Amino acid sequence: MVELLGVVSFPLAFVVFPGLRDRGWGFAQLLGLLLMAWLVWFPSSFRLLPFDRWAVALAFGVVGLAGAYTAWRLRATLWRFVAARWRLLVINEALFLLAFLAFTWIRPLDSDL
Repeated sequence: MVELLGVVSFPLAFVVFPGLRDRGWGFAQLLGLLLMAWLVWFPSSFRLLPFDRWAVALAFGVVGLAGAYTAWRLRATLWRFVAARWRLLVINEALFLLAFLAFTWIRPLDSDL
């Protein structure tokens, strides 16, 4: 789910981080998680929405729609960027997967984490 969230929020990161070599690909997952958490927490703190899985699904849908809209508007620029820097994006994903698997391996070794 985090990978899918990173893919749908990459167009947003592409706009937010224009100065980075990867245009925010490495931060897309974090940005997506941050947006989703805020979109669930904020209305729940004012008791506008219940804090449940439907609110999380709604927040995911909002982030996904915002990412899809941004991707549609910037589709030519995004395709050129991905075609030119696909190796960098693959290296970013491999490093993320390696770190994720390392922490997944460490977690059961120390139950206090």
